[in-house]
Amino acid sequence: VSHVRQKTLRDCAKTFLGSTAYLNTEVVPAQYGFSAYPAGDLVFKCNIFVAHRIVQSGLPCPSTHGWVHSYPPLANDWADAAYGIGNWIVVAEEQFPEPGFIAADPDPEASGHMGILDFDGFGISAGAANVNRYFDTRTANVVLRRLED
Repeated sequence: VSHVRQKTLRDCAKTFLGSTAYLNTEVVPAQYGFSAYPAGDLVFKCNIFVAHRIVQSGLPCPSTHGWVHSYPPLANDWADAAYGIGNWIVVAEEQFPEPGFIAADPDPEASGHMGILDFDGFGISAGAANVNRYFDTRTANVVLRRLED
């Protein structure tokens, strides 16, 4: 059942390809149970994009950051296999990746990067210019998560 729900997540993300709604220079309004996300040169929004698509697809996404505001986990949180994200489990290395898995690449110098896995190993993600499929998730550091059965 979870693989069908995750494919729905991938399909939902795909409808946003080319969208400029998640540019770091723009404010993302409050929606899907999360607070508005500010604009700024260093305010990247790949985690907001993923969280919005998760909720839009009817799947659970926890709010883990913020005292006054409600923000989803950061990309580095998703990329930390020891960090618990409710209902999303780390995929064992021997498991074949599937569309709709969450792929996150850690970056100790920044916030990391993440996307929703497509059929070909690329992640659908909010990038610098638009939502795109440029995120190659087939690197050594990427952590995959899937919805818990």
